[in-house]
Amino acid sequence: MLDIRGIKYALAFVLLSGIDAFTTLFGIKHGFSEANPVLRAGLSDPAAFLARYAAYTLIGASLILVSFNLRGKPFRYLGRLMVVLKALPVLSNTLLLVGL
Repeated sequence: MLDIRGIKYALAFVLLSGIDAFTTLFGIKHGFSEANPVLRAGLSDPAAFLARYAAYTLIGASLILVSFNLRGKPFRYLGRLMVVLKALPVLSNTLLLVGL
């Protein structure tokens, strides 16, 4: 049975990933550049970028769900850490786009 907290963290991760992808594409369209070389390589084709990003997001959300169902506290921190790490580029993109 899935842990409800794991589902909440996975959904937060997916939401933040969507915001990150949108703000990345919006920023690229308005003259910004992508700092991550892995993502930068695929930005020439937005559809391919979104497909690759969706795959990364699916892997991340799956890891979060699995980590909440493993025994031991260290595994439970993985989901929280992944959400925080996903929030950082969203915050960075947002600050760049509003001009701060």
